[in-house]
Amino acid sequence: MTEYHDLVLLFIPLTLFGVSGPLALGGVSLSIAVPVGATIAIGIMAHALFVRARRDHPTPSIPPERATSPAAPAPADD
Repeated sequence: MTEYHDLVLLFIPLTLFGVSGPLALGGVSLSIAVPVGATIAIGIMAHALFVRARRDHPTPSIPPERATSPAAPAPADD
C-alpha cells in the first residue's frame, strides 16, 4: 500500500522536472526555471518532514503520580 511518504518520494523528481521543463520550454530562462521547480520540491519535502512527520510509536505519557524527579528520592520499602 502506498503511503504519504512514498508519494512524496515520487513527487520530488516529478515536481522538479514537471515544473522546470514546461517553464524552460515556455521561454523562461533555465537558470530561473530550475530554482522555481526546486523550490516547490523543497516545499514538498519540508511538508513531509515537519508537518506530516512519520511517527513510528506514540510517545507514552507518564501519569504525574508515577513520575519521579531525580531530586526526590524514591520511597523506601520497610
